[in-house]
Amino acid sequence: MDLQKTSYRLSVLSTKKPKTIYIQEVEEALQSKYEGIQVCAAKTLGAWGDARSQEKLKTFLTTLSKLRARWGAITAAVDALSPHLSSSDIPWVVNLALRESTPANRHVIFNLFSALPRDELLAEMTREFNKGGIEAGEFTQARVALYRIRTG
Repeated sequence: MDLQKTSYRLSVLSTKKPKTIYIQEVEEALQSKYEGIQVCAAKTLGAWGDARSQEKLKTFLTTLSKLRARWGAITAAVDALSPHLSSSDIPWVVNLALRESTPANRHVIFNLFSALPRDELLAEMTREFNKGGIEAGEFTQARVALYRIRTG
């Protein structure tokens, strides 16, 4: 695989409308063993921004967030997905940030918070803290993220 050509191809696809053949190509790139190719694929999905692309980014992000430190690809997915998030995504983001992701990846996942409506996010976080089941380290990380939200 020529990584430079593949990266360039994905960049070009980001400027086109998502067609079935392009979608398959980008979805395959998300599964690449090369993180740089995954980053380019995530950026393409973010540029497309349609509902299917958003769902693919969410699935990709959920999967990556459970692995050992994958900050490059996770950051790309967070950046690509952030402009498309709405208040209806808050429960998914909070669950991902507090429960689904590994502690090593959370500092990047918390960047999704800034793309969400602040007051609604704070209300959801409060509900999650009140439920319990959040370990001390996770609670501390989340409190830091919440502080950043509050002080905006």
